[in-house]
Amino acid sequence: MSDLNKLAQYFGGFWKNEATAAGSPLYAALGEVVAGDDALLRLAAESQAGQPAANMLFAAVHALLAERPDDPLADYYASLSGTRSPDAELGARFAAFCKRWSEPITKILRTRMVQTNEVRRCAFLLPALSFAWREAGRRPLALIEVGPSAGLNLLFDQYRYRFSETLTAGDPGSPVEIDAEVRGSLSAADVELPAVASRMGIDLNPLNLRDAKDAAWLAALTWPEHGDRHRLLAAAIEVAQRSNLSLLAGDAVTMLPGILAETPPEVTPCLIATFVLHQIPPPQRLEFRRMLEDESRKRPFHFVVAGYSDFLGWEGSQADGSTFTKVAMLENGQTSVRTLL
Repeated sequence: MSDLNKLAQYFGGFWKNEATAAGSPLYAALGEVVAGDDALLRLAAESQAGQPAANMLFAAVHALLAERPDDPLADYYASLSGTRSPDAELGARFAAFCKRWSEPITKILRTRMVQTNEVRRCAFLLPALSFAWREAGRRPLALIEVGPSAGLNLLFDQYRYRFSETLTAGDPGSPVEIDAEVRGSLSAADVELPAVASRMGIDLNPLNLRDAKDAAWLAALTWPEHGDRHRLLAAAIEVAQRSNLSLLAGDAVTMLPGILAETPPEVTPCLIATFVLHQIPPPQRLEFRRMLEDESRKRPFHFVVAGYSDFLGWEGSQADGSTFTKVAMLENGQTSVRTLL
């Protein structure tokens, strides 16, 4: 089977499964269009290795279309005030746009990556980080996120949360309001805001939200019909643009030891990884795990993991796709784990 046929099958599965399940009639229709168009498939194939071609192509078009809202294709994009549902003309308009702007689309596909920041994830990070803070004797946390993208999760304490009619938390004046469904019991003590001494992220390609192009790319990765996500992201970007975030470009395995060594003794280092560990190839993931164990022999630290949280088991364990949020205490090469959500 040729690479183009494989890509066509991938786009066919995308529209039948992922886009439909995620509530995007537009991307479901476009997935079917691309699957049957060799020129569009060749364009999508310009995506970097390991990047999901559908998300990349559609985000690249979304980003460029946002700069050209008068183009007829924008009629189908709710994020650009379009109200037209997918119809027989959609495919031709999409193909025409891609043909006309193939050069900038190709540049995006070759240089950008899928780097979403799901702000709603902070609803489960808050109780996890609050627990780590309390377990550490309420010493301020030195937050270090692995794969933070634009770092919006690091600003979790600058958002407000509504867990129920009677349970709210966070900054009451924040423009970012996160509604969360509580499964099980959650008390006000569980979501007490921890003291934060510092915020740092390590990413192979961090996004700088003070850069208009980076901010636009993050918005373009959000699917057009997901209005609530767009509004929440815009508010979080506003908060981030006036915040002091330290996002470093590099590899966590090589950079973390130095960062941990420089963390003052009076604060508690707390690592964060949300739905990122599964993207690390198994050999590097094992190397990362061993590095953490080695560093824990020098000083204890916490690690909050959501998605692929079986990483916190020993090196021979197999991840089972668990999406529980777990808080680990690493000390003297040993790991104790608490499952929260």
